[in-house]
Amino acid sequence: MSVLRELWHSWRTSPRILASRRHVLREQPALHGRDLYVHVIAQLSGLDLEAADELLERANESCCCWPVDRKMRLRDLASYVTVVDCMKAHPARGGMRADITRLIAHLIPETV
Repeated sequence: MSVLRELWHSWRTSPRILASRRHVLREQPALHGRDLYVHVIAQLSGLDLEAADELLERANESCCCWPVDRKMRLRDLASYVTVVDCMKAHPARGGMRADITRLIAHLIPETV
C-alpha cells in the first residue's frame, strides 16, 4: 500500500467514525467516553459490545502511552482503526509509512 493510499484510507475512515459517533449519540445521548467509543466501534464494525470493548482495550494499550495521563480521544481511535485496517489489507508490509496523525487531526476536532 502506498503512502497516498494510506492517507486516502485515513481520509475516508475519519468521517465514517464521526458519522458513527453522531448516529450512536442520536440513539443514546447519555453515552460518553469509553462507553460511547465501544458503541461506535460496534456500530462501525458489526461486532458485539464485548468484542468492541476488547478492540477498544487493544487500541487504548496501543495508542495511549502518553507522557501525560489522559484518556483516549476519538482521534486516537481513528488512528488505531486506520492502522489496523491497512495492516489487515496488506499484512506483508508490516506497518504504515504515512504520518496519518495530522490528517486525522484536521478531520476530527480535538474536543470530540
